[in-house]
Amino acid sequence: MKISLVMERYQGEGLKTLLQIHFPECNEINVFSISTWKNNIEWISNSSILIVEPPSIDVAKEMKVIESLAKISHNLLLLSDKNEEVYILDCFFLGVKGILLKNNQLTTLLDAISFVMKGEVYVDQRVNRHILSKLFEREKHQVKNTQSLRPTDLLTHKEWEILEAMALDLTNKEIAKALFVSEPTVHNYSTSIQKKLNVNSRVGAVVKSISEGWISTEVT
Repeated sequence: MKISLVMERYQGEGLKTLLQIHFPECNEINVFSISTWKNNIEWISNSSILIVEPPSIDVAKEMKVIESLAKISHNLLLLSDKNEEVYILDCFFLGVKGILLKNNQLTTLLDAISFVMKGEVYVDQRVNRHILSKLFEREKHQVKNTQSLRPTDLLTHKEWEILEAMALDLTNKEIAKALFVSEPTVHNYSTSIQKKLNVNSRVGAVVKSISEGWISTEVT
């Protein structure tokens, strides 16, 4: 297992030491700066996970760097100090697999790395839930049915209904009212959905379902 870090050398070497302790199975961890990563594309593309902490540069330039890195690595975890909805959405649309806001506890970082290393979606729990409404850039209309694309054994019919409602950015109370169930029942379904989809949040469940084509952003 290989890990690539693209960040300032000081932070990178510190994180490298921590990862060597917590992921002893890792064969090698390399640290690359923003100015040198292009010379190491082959290594990065063969890494189990690419962890990127962009420097404080112009946002447009930063997004170009993130887009380029996301094309090289399918498992890109972004460490960011930006909580703006548009920025986070753009990162997901570019192909970032996980976003973790800075100043998290070590256990949270390790969880995020484990999720993304397995190819799963990770979304920082502090990300505003209203990112969902921005994700669609739609008002709360009915999400187009894409049942033909869904693995039938992944979720139950009721769980797909809950997931569709979550995609509309409805609260648990609103979902409970719409589907004639109790709020605790909605909460239990939400927890079950996240577990089955191997994500850590409602946002993660919706992002994954959209990326897999199970839920459409088109309206009817």
